[in-house]
Amino acid sequence: MRVPATLGAAGEIIYDKIPSAGDRTEPAPLIARVGSGALAGAVGARAPGEPILLPAAAGALAAGIATLVFHRLRAALAARVRPVLAAVAEDLLAAGVAAAALRLPGTSSPPPVVT
Repeated sequence: MRVPATLGAAGEIIYDKIPSAGDRTEPAPLIARVGSGALAGAVGARAPGEPILLPAAAGALAAGIATLVFHRLRAALAARVRPVLAAVAEDLLAAGVAAAALRLPGTSSPPPVVT
């Protein structure tokens, strides 16, 4: 799961810097982000044998809120510095928030399956 997630994140980072990239808060991209958040929550946060609804809902909600908050933050920063610098700063902040979230109590990875 790490390789697809890493490739998806890398693609997002690259696409996000293209000047012609669409607005992430438009309905289609926002729905895609919320859907990918739900998928990430369902796959990454659930304990083996546990229902996936709550982790999926949490991932969807986090993705939706983060999309809107980071969009506003980047726009405000881009008014003060070059847009590409605002984009890179947004990426670094998002990575930091994600890393911090992974260190929260109760977010440890499930034990590996031994076969």
